[in-house]
Amino acid sequence: MNKLHQIIGFIIQLHGGKIFTKIRLVKLLYLLDREFFRKHGRTLTGITYKSYFYGPYSQEIDAALQDLKRMGYITLELKDNIFNGKSYFVLTQNAPVPLTLLSDEEKREIVEFLGHYIDKPLDDIIDEVYTSKEYLNTSFGEVIKFKS
Repeated sequence: MNKLHQIIGFIIQLHGGKIFTKIRLVKLLYLLDREFFRKHGRTLTGITYKSYFYGPYSQEIDAALQDLKRMGYITLELKDNIFNGKSYFVLTQNAPVPLTLLSDEEKREIVEFLGHYIDKPLDDIIDEVYTSKEYLNTSFGEVIKFKS
């Protein structure tokens, strides 16, 4: 288990054990890494984001979700939106992920960060991501570079 697994597990736990849409998780991880980079000159997750049409994305997140599912920590359930017919994933915690690689300070910063976003509508989070300088200054398919 790596640090990304633990960060994802902690974020799901802080959302009461369930996150509606993988999109929300991906955007929160991006914003968390951006904020962490501004404070510490490095990202918290250590993953690489690339610029895509629907915003910053990292295949490492999908791999970590599949790992957590395979280990039994989470369930990924595909749902259909009855209003628009689009599908989305619900992430549900089955068991707490051990947080052995996260320092108390990192856990505190994650809790503090999520305090600003936990009740924010997904559309507002997406708007913040899409208007971030780092995303706007990156061409499609290019690695996003955070700035202090």
